[in-house]
Formats: sequence, structure tokens, C-alpha cells
Amino acid sequence: MKKLGLLALLVWPALAASSPAQVLCVDGAEIRVHHEDGALSHLAAAKAWIGRAGRAVSRYYGHFPVPVMDLRLVAVPGRGVESGTQFHRRPPLVRVLVGRDTDRAGFRDDWVLVHEMVHTAFPALPRGQRWLEEGLAVYVESIARMRDGELSADHVWSEFLGRMPAGTPRPGDRGLDHDHRWARIYWGGAFFALVADVRIRRRTRDRLGLEDALRAILRAKEAGTRRADARRVLQLGDEATGTRVLIELYEQMALNPGGPDLPAFFRNLGVSTTHGGVRYDGHAPLAAERRAIEAGDVRRLKRSRGVISR
Repeated sequence: MKKLGLLALLVWPALAASSPAQVLCVDGAEIRVHHEDGALSHLAAAKAWIGRAGRAVSRYYGHFPVPVMDLRLVAVPGRGVESGTQFHRRPPLVRVLVGRDTDRAGFRDDWVLVHEMVHTAFPALPRGQRWLEEGLAVYVESIARMRDGELSADHVWSEFLGRMPAGTPRPGDRGLDHDHRWARIYWGGAFFALVADVRIRRRTRDRLGLEDALRAILRAKEAGTRRADARRVLQLGDEATGTRVLIELYEQMALNPGGPDLPAFFRNLGVSTTHGGVRYDGHAPLAAERRAIEAGDVRRLKRSRGVISR
């Protein structure tokens, strides 16, 4: 999420392997936890937090994206999870700044770790296409945590309704590949992912969703496709769903100004804000796709094997 300078990019991956680690096994994957600047005050709560994040990501992709991941927890003063960074290396390294006194409630509210874990499932793209990496991570983090019971549907749709408008184009915009504002990168990219998910479900009559495209991209990454262009990566996703949704949407939102009408899109999904929270219209044109996104396909989920430390 938070990008570091060149020196940090060179130094942190080298340091991670040298510190002692506790290994947590999450759905068959090893998460090697390294501590820096002393241990956290609530280690049991931290372990449960890592396990929940790993299981949410594993549930979305069908398995944890990588067999081994280094997780470096940097203890800082205070409470709460502050920021994180994922480094594309083998094995991937995720570095997270955590308040030393963060307790169970503080970890429960965190989204950063799931976001960074999602990055391990996607290849590194050229800098100008960073919006696709970050936008997908924002979207998948929300959907994965909702499906795993960490977030309510009301919370997710309220966040999308409130934050995605900041990611819409301004006058003179030339597309996501050319606009590097923070909101465009994160929330413009997340809107791309939401629209893609709905369109894939619409065209496949809810047989498939965005997760099927992303799982295919992950399989290609596992086979050795590590750095790629967005168009090639999205073509892999389209091949998996038998559609051209991702390429068509990329050409519409990344290479050209404008994009889908966001207010109209939410109306068609049947979600709107009220003084009391979120209102749902079950008769809206895309209400069935919205419900499918919320539920996922439970028939394809693996049974969780839990978290084991050693």
C-alpha cells in the first residue's frame, strides 16, 4: 500500500530473511512472521489477526496465493495498524507497521494486511498501471472480508458508495493509465474491479465472477509470469471467463476519458445511501449480480485447515 524509497526497497527484502521467525500455517501456506523493534504487547491477538487475514484471502482465491510469505511486523508507538507494503520477491515480503499496544479490537478493524496479501496474487505491472494492482487489492480486500464474515454487506456498500466517487475522472482526464492521483489509483481502480465483476457475472449468467479471472491470473503468475503488461494480464482473465469484459473495460476506463456512469451503476445494483445506512432495491436490474458478489460461490470453497504455529 504505502510505497517506500529506493533504499528501503533494496534493504528490507535482504533483512527479512535474517531475523528469527515464527511460522504460521494458513490453509497449507507458511507465513513466516518476523518482529522488528521488539514484540507486540498482544501476541495472541496478532496471531489471530494474521490467521483471519490469511483465511479471507485463501477463501477468495481458493487457496493462499503463495506457498511461503515473509511477514515483517514493525512495532511502533501507539495502537492500530498504520500502513503496509508488499515487495515482489520470492518469497513475497509484506511489511506492516503495527502499534505496539494494538489489542484484539484494534486488529479486528484492520484492512491493511488483507490488502497486502492480495498483492501477492497479482504480477507486478509498469508504474503507470499501478491503479490496476491497487484498485484490485482495495476491491478484493473488501469482498473477501465480507464473505468471511469480517465485514457486513452494509459496511462494504457504504464504503463503495462513499469513496468511489472520489476516483471518478476530472475534466481533461485521459484515462486511468494517465491519471496518477491517489483517489484515481485506489478508488478509480476499485470501481473498475466492481464493474468488471458485475459484467462478468451478467455475461456468464452468474456462473463466473471476477475471482475466476483473478484465479487464472494467479495460476499464470505461479507458472512464472511475474512482470507483465496490464493488457496481457487481463487477457488471461478474459480467457478464463470466456468473455472480453476486462479488455473492453480496460480500453474504456484506462485508455480513454470517462467510463461507466457511477451513480447510474449503483442505482442499477440497487444500493443507495440513507440517513440510517444503506437501502437495497431487490428489483433493480443488477440486484442478482450484487447478491452473487456478496455471497460468492460456496460450493467451490475449500474447507479451512486452520492456523498452526511452530
